Amino acid sequence: MPEWTFVVPKLLAFLIRPDVWLWLGILTVGSALLFRFHKLAGWVTASLVVAVTLVAFVPVGTVWLGPLETRFPTYPDIDNPAAIIILGGGEASGPHDAWDTLSLNEAGDRIVEGIALAKGHEDALLIFTGGTGSIRPDATRSNSAQVAQDVIEAMGVEQERTLIGPQARTTEEHPTEVRALLESAGGPSGPIVIVTSAFHMPRSIGVFCQAGFQNVIPYPVDHRTTPNLSFFDKLGWDYAGNLAQLQNGIREWVALVTYHWRGRTNALFPSGC
Repeated sequence: MPEWTFVVPKLLAFLIRPDVWLWLGILTVGSALLFRFHKLAGWVTASLVVAVTLVAFVPVGTVWLGPLETRFPTYPDIDNPAAIIILGGGEASGPHDAWDTLSLNEAGDRIVEGIALAKGHEDALLIFTGGTGSIRPDATRSNSAQVAQDVIEAMGVEQERTLIGPQARTTEEHPTEVRALLESAGGPSGPIVIVTSAFHMPRSIGVFCQAGFQNVIPYPVDHRTTPNLSFFDKLGWDYAGNLAQLQNGIREWVALVTYHWRGRTNALFPSGC
C-alpha cells in the first residue's frame, strides 16, 4: 500500500475530531484578543460555550452511532463457522508493556467476545488481525497482535487453531491479511465470522465484501449507545463520554464515505455481501 494512503486518512481523522475543533476555537479566541478583535473573540467564545454545554448534557453522538450500531443484529445465528475473525483495536499496548499485564482498552469486548465465541465453536479457527496504527511506530513497543496473542493464550484457546496477523494497520488491510492466514491453514470451507465494534461493523463488512469474501457473518460487539433509555433519561453531565461518542460517530461516517469513494467498500452503507 502506498504510504500516503495510510498517513493521509490518519491526519484527516485527527482534523475532524470535535476536541480538535475546541482547541482551534480556543486558539482563535486567544489570537483575536491578542490582535484586539474583541467582537470576534466574543462570538467564538459564545459559540464554544454553547457547543460544550450541548455536548456535556446531550448525547448528540448517538445520532451518529445509532444507525451504525443497529445495522446488523446482535448475536446472529452461527452454524459451523470455518473461522472467527477478531479485528484489532481493543488492545492497550502501553499498559501491557509497562506493567506486563493483559491490558485491553474500551474496545476490548472485541477480544473477549471473540474468545468466548471461539470456545463455543471448537472446530473453528480463531484469527486475530491487527498491527500498529501509529504513524510513527515504536519497534520497542508491543503491537496489537502481540497483546492479543498474550490474552488469547491466557484465556486457554488452543494454539494450534489460533492464527495471529500483525500486519494490518487499517480496516481496509484486514481482508488481505485474513485471506493469507486462511490460505496458510489450507483454506477451510464454511462461513467466517467478523467480530468488531458495532459502530465499526458496516465498514468492516464492506471491505470484506469488496475484497471478494462470501458467506461473511457480522458479529457486532462493544456497543456504545443505550437505545433502551428514553431521551430524557440520557440527559445529564457526561462531557467526556458524550464527546467520545460524537468523535467515534463522526469519524466512522467520514471513513464510510471515504472508503466508498475510494472503492474500498461494496456500498456507501454496507449491509452484507
